[in-house]
Amino acid sequence: MIEATVVSNGIEGLEEFFPSRANVRYRFVELDDAPQLDLDDTDLLIVPNGSDHVAMLTLRHQVAAFLDRGGAVFCFDGWFTDWLPGNRWVHDNSRATRDVRYRVRTDRHALFDGVDLDDFQFTHGISGWWACGRIEPAPGADVVLEDTWGRPMIVLDEVTTPGLIALTASGPLGSAAGEGMARGLEQVYRRLIDVVSKRPKAAKPVADVVTDRAMVHGTRGKIGLLFNGVWSQWAFATAPKYRDLYELIYVHHLDYERIRHLDALIVPFQSHQAAISRRADAIYRFLADGKKVAVFGDSDVAWIDATWEWRPVNNYWWVEDPSSPPISHTDFAHPVYQGLSQRHACWHIHGIYTDIPSNAITVQTNDAGETITWQTHAHGGTLFASTLDPIVEHGIQQIRHLDHYCDKLTTWLCGETPVGAFSIPDDAYGVEHVAIG
Repeated sequence: MIEATVVSNGIEGLEEFFPSRANVRYRFVELDDAPQLDLDDTDLLIVPNGSDHVAMLTLRHQVAAFLDRGGAVFCFDGWFTDWLPGNRWVHDNSRATRDVRYRVRTDRHALFDGVDLDDFQFTHGISGWWACGRIEPAPGADVVLEDTWGRPMIVLDEVTTPGLIALTASGPLGSAAGEGMARGLEQVYRRLIDVVSKRPKAAKPVADVVTDRAMVHGTRGKIGLLFNGVWSQWAFATAPKYRDLYELIYVHHLDYERIRHLDALIVPFQSHQAAISRRADAIYRFLADGKKVAVFGDSDVAWIDATWEWRPVNNYWWVEDPSSPPISHTDFAHPVYQGLSQRHACWHIHGIYTDIPSNAITVQTNDAGETITWQTHAHGGTLFASTLDPIVEHGIQQIRHLDHYCDKLTTWLCGETPVGAFSIPDDAYGVEHVAIG
């Protein structure tokens, strides 16, 4: 039996990807501002898509010691800080996803035997959905899968440490095929588990490992972006186009004094809602100052007086039926939507609100009349809530038209309009001095 520890960032639905089976048992651990990992009885550490890579930077010495004992680490996507020995991930969307194809390069463990690469690289007829970045592998590590241009997509490193490091350039990857997840991803994941099962168990630790805190320094802006340690949020706020207007607020550092100087606050998709709930008084005090707060959700927001429910996310409506977007009505008089086309006001949604405050106005609905976006002034300022995901999707850059929405949102929140094209500098990755508040 493999004992696996999965790093959780409080994101909706994570546990569905890792159901325990006969050969592997999963334990989920949430990290906070003083992160700790008990790996004494762990064989496999999994850091999935959407993880807190600020917290993981703090734990880099503990991870290195675990690998030195022969442990295995799976990391799926987005480690923009250098907590993994020898290997670096870089966001790279310099090539159009429609041109992306995959090919096997070095597969000594037969991870892809019998796997249909078309199933692996196409979802609903769209290629390249699984291509958010590339890996700069350690010397001697196996590049198992590469893309059209030879960029490493999956790396298996059994040379840098006595342990095993399995890396993917993007995600998701998990034990159970989830929504929109190709069957081939599940097959490759289960074979990775088989590789771990054939390795000797990780040795027991012989001494405590010193845990360093990630070094942080603050930035100043007009709009605070609550930051979960997730690379896509980081990419948006540090992009040259937006970085002078946005200030990253690490979710575990949220308090009123930290945000009081700001004009507005954004709570993005893939936020740690439980952590925010423990600090929600700061947000309501901020609203009482007459400020704006925009919340974009993919989970139940317990600190808001509204009810969210999950709905299937249709990422493919524009391929299957472009005349039927998931949002059928938008109030284009709202400042965020003024001047936007229907296409720019809607891409896909993450659930709906079945109940909103009695004094709220509805801004967007789907065909069934269910609420997607709403707004209220009940708390002194303006609380704007939506199940859209503009910040994360713009950071990922797989939906290229989101400048329109994000520029309108930014202008509404702080009165200044960003200019220029969106870009992500390579030196934003591998950082040890993480610019957050």
